[in-house]
Amino acid sequence: GQSVSPLITTTYNVVGSTSGCQDNDDITITVNPLTVPTFSPTSSLCQGSVPPIPPTTSINDVAGTWSPATINTSTPGTFTYTFTPDNIACNVPVQTAVTIDPLPIVDAGVYAPACEDAAVINLIGSPLGGTFSGTGVVGNSFAPNQGTQTVTYTYTDNNGCTNTDNKQIVINSLPAVNAGNDQTICEGQSVILNGSGASTYSWDNGVINNQSFTPATVGSVVYTVTGTDANGCVNTDMVTVGVVEMPQADAIEDVNTGYPGLVVNFMNNSSITPNYLWNFGDGSTDITTNVGTTPTNTYNEPGTYYMVLTVSNGTCVDYDTVQIIVTEYPEPIINVPNVFTPNGDGSNEYFFIDTEFTKSIQYIIVNRWGNLMFEDEGINPLWNGESKGKPAEEGVYFLKYVIIGLNGETYNGHGNVTLIRD
Repeated sequence: GQSVSPLITTTYNVVGSTSGCQDNDDITITVNPLTVPTFSPTSSLCQGSVPPIPPTTSINDVAGTWSPATINTSTPGTFTYTFTPDNIACNVPVQTAVTIDPLPIVDAGVYAPACEDAAVINLIGSPLGGTFSGTGVVGNSFAPNQGTQTVTYTYTDNNGCTNTDNKQIVINSLPAVNAGNDQTICEGQSVILNGSGASTYSWDNGVINNQSFTPATVGSVVYTVTGTDANGCVNTDMVTVGVVEMPQADAIEDVNTGYPGLVVNFMNNSSITPNYLWNFGDGSTDITTNVGTTPTNTYNEPGTYYMVLTVSNGTCVDYDTVQIIVTEYPEPIINVPNVFTPNGDGSNEYFFIDTEFTKSIQYIIVNRWGNLMFEDEGINPLWNGESKGKPAEEGVYFLKYVIIGLNGETYNGHGNVTLIRD
């Protein structure tokens, strides 16, 4: 016999002889091609990627078994996989090395909290050359938007492996700063401005938060408060303070003391306003609209009165006070003459009782026999020395009187009066 190793299908002729006899026959040896499967993929995979499961070969008609059965890409490194064909006679096992490339280490950067009105934030990721994405992201810039925002940095290395990193950027809202309600005050008055909605406050125009101050000028001034919260975020608000000119009340009286029935004339020297209220202090009032109007009041009872003039321009009010003192009438002063000379010489022609602070006088005169010679009453009754139209005789007459004083008291008296004609 003879060993052959045909590389292709070959037919052989066999010749046999025995005892001088020979014969031949043909035999064909079929040579099947040796199949070497190839592995897909043949180079590398990225860590964590999804490979073909199960691994495949490029020759679909080769059946066999992979060992291990799946490709684990969770751990970087180089791994050997063996494919054993089911038909081992014409197919040989194949081994292939697969490299699991590690993912690049990616960092999207570190960013401090910002306020929603902050300037654009520059984004810096590593390694350089990646791209940023997310709400408010344009290129490598991020425009603050209220709330917690997430920016994503994506980077692909030279092996074609891609990794990402996410960073949250806290965007704090601005404080709701409130400067308070608009105010209107009078000239010379103080005002307190107090901001709210933040942690600290600063005002323009030299104002200190929650401290009283007096505006210097008449008119409207806008004050701006800047409030800063605990996050360092800043906002502003404005308030208007209107300062109205203060009116000036000025009342002058022509007399301020006297007895009951005292008539006082008041003069108005106030600044010009829409109206003037006079409260005379005795329950009576008057309203005038002209600064030149001169009101008058009569005080009939003893006492101390305070006349108050109120001047208003609709917003601001000023007052002026005048004290009026009304004293009680004193007791009457009574002076009874004891002689008069009705002789026509124009001197001491009448008898009368000389008084002060009296309301009325009543008296009678009788002669020494008790006959009535004269009787009268009034403010200042006069006796001309006649009785019943005839001159009375010279002599001494008896006088009796009743006097009512301005103080309301009654005074009785009597005396003698001598009538002389020469």
